[in-house]
Amino acid sequence: MADIQSWVSLWVCLVLALVLIAIRLILRRFRGQAFTRGDSWCMVTAGFILARLISNHILLLYGSTRTLSAARRLELLDGEHDDELFKVVTGSKLILCTRSLLICCLWSAKMAVLDLLSRLIMKLPFERKVLYAFWAALLLTFIASIVTVFTTCTPFQRFWQIHPNPGDCTIGSMWIYTYEIGNIVTDVLLMAVPFSLILSVKIAIMQRLRILLLFSIGMFLISISIVRIIRGRDSRSQAGHTLWASLEVLFASIVAVTPTTYALAQNSREDTTYGKSHDPSKTTGGRTFPGSVVDGDKYTARIWTELADGTSRDNSSATGILVQTSFRTENA
Repeated sequence: MADIQSWVSLWVCLVLALVLIAIRLILRRFRGQAFTRGDSWCMVTAGFILARLISNHILLLYGSTRTLSAARRLELLDGEHDDELFKVVTGSKLILCTRSLLICCLWSAKMAVLDLLSRLIMKLPFERKVLYAFWAALLLTFIASIVTVFTTCTPFQRFWQIHPNPGDCTIGSMWIYTYEIGNIVTDVLLMAVPFSLILSVKIAIMQRLRILLLFSIGMFLISISIVRIIRGRDSRSQAGHTLWASLEVLFASIVAVTPTTYALAQNSREDTTYGKSHDPSKTTGGRTFPGSVVDGDKYTARIWTELADGTSRDNSSATGILVQTSFRTENA
């Protein structure tokens, strides 16, 4: 059975991640808005988190072969410990499940972030190219990560083999390298777009720092990924694997929900809402794109981020709550 650190890290991190997702969804409904695609991906993420919480809990109860000593392996095969042998084999099989669920949690949270980014860059000249590149990167890294879950040990039965010792393949070092590198690369890509947009506009320094801080939370997730590569590549400690994986899920959830939750909370102020004064004649496809006003060699561009993009694509979406951000940029 695992130590107390494993239980605490598992339950605290994953339950907190579920609470953060629930807050985002509750705020959305409280504002009277329909769920967006990003919200749907958050729901999917919550489902994977719950599944991982249950499977990882059982894994901690049963244990696995990767932590067994040579003497303990022989003891389990003496015919007098069949119940314990069954639990260890089951726990070893569950490792494949928990690894797969971890990847699903992280990548579905990335899809929620991508939905937000698609709103930031919509109608820009490079919108489709950027989105296609993101979809390709997320799909390829997801497939590579899932494949390495099941291919680090050959033949397949070595994942739960008791004797002889199957070796280091049960640690999953190749899997850790593959999914963490994919995790880091995709996180950098997802942060690059908002950072480049924020840095390219003329706004007050405090407003710029506030927005940059909001989108820079992903740096913590990248840091955790780097630490896990260093600490987990040759580690047989279940406590270490559970701790770092749980932290990854928590921070991935924070990255996925924080910008939208912040915007929804900010909409409680009357001066940030636009629903009452919105002109439906200026909407296109359920979103608002007011024209820019040329003023000498500069122009003021109004960017409206709609938080109520439901299934409707007509002008009725104008009744949703909109947040206005005014940028002043140099005219090329």
